Amino acid sequence: MKVFQFSSSTIVIVIVTISMLIEKSKGSDIDGESQLVFHQGRTSEKPETDFSIISDVLMKDFLYQNPNRTTGLDLLVANIMRGRDRGIPGYINYIDYCFGYKVNDWPDLYKYIPRTQVHNLQRMYRDVYDIDLFVGGVSERRVPGNAMGPTFSCINGIHEYLSKLGDRYFHEHGGQAGSFTPEQLSNF
Repeated sequence: MKVFQFSSSTIVIVIVTISMLIEKSKGSDIDGESQLVFHQGRTSEKPETDFSIISDVLMKDFLYQNPNRTTGLDLLVANIMRGRDRGIPGYINYIDYCFGYKVNDWPDLYKYIPRTQVHNLQRMYRDVYDIDLFVGGVSERRVPGNAMGPTFSCINGIHEYLSKLGDRYFHEHGGQAGSFTPEQLSNF
């Protein structure tokens, strides 16, 4: 299994790019600056759900711990706020973009998120359209053999594709200055 390590700022660029495509597909007139839509929610409160891939002790108490404080930064809240600060569309927009699946009501989420998690999300959010991308993504059932669910897998796949496509020195690109020859590629 390949493991790729990306900086969070690179992933944010991909998410913002997808966000702009989502808004354009809805008929919005978006320029390079984009018209940001901010979502409202309760991020200062302790999460009411148990997110299986986030250890409360590691991600809340010790992340970026400052010697002058007894606890560190709450990663869950930081990721939600990053998404809202950048105007990232809600989770269900990414399900539609990646899979063409329209979510109109809470039961529609059962395809990706376990029922108990959907009920927890229902208590936290007024409407299915308000679910933050990060919260929805970590609530999903994991793809077999993967550490994440289908939506984050889709976003990471798009990121990998765009990284490869945009790197003229990527080893599989041919016809570029410094490209590998077919004989060199066969040795990989």
